[in-house]
Amino acid sequence: MFEWKHYLELTRFLQQEAGKADNPEAFLRTALSRVYYGAFCYARNYARDWLQFQPHYDGEDHGRLRDHLRKRRRRGTSDKLQRLREWRNECDYHDDLSFDARVILDTAVIDAAYVFNSLTPPSPPASA
Repeated sequence: MFEWKHYLELTRFLQQEAGKADNPEAFLRTALSRVYYGAFCYARNYARDWLQFQPHYDGEDHGRLRDHLRKRRRRGTSDKLQRLREWRNECDYHDDLSFDARVILDTAVIDAAYVFNSLTPPSPPASA
């Protein structure tokens, strides 16, 4: 099974490459897109496995997951996913960004790490 947290590693790589590029915008937009998908898919799978979320594996899951997390007392995680998705949408669909992608990417990495850290599966019971 793919480990969605690896997109955070890819994001950091793209962020470094953006610093070397003559035109870094493609790297930064891609990094923002991937950091969202890493956080979203990790949260979706966690909620499926531990919070009784039933994904449909379609576009509606983005909002459905955030609603489900709020109902399960995970508002902070839901809010971080919402903000990450807004940045991802702008990067993927708009010709001009309303924000500095380099600055926002730093915040997006922190937000994604928050999502990963806030959704930690329970430890297996210790063997007797």
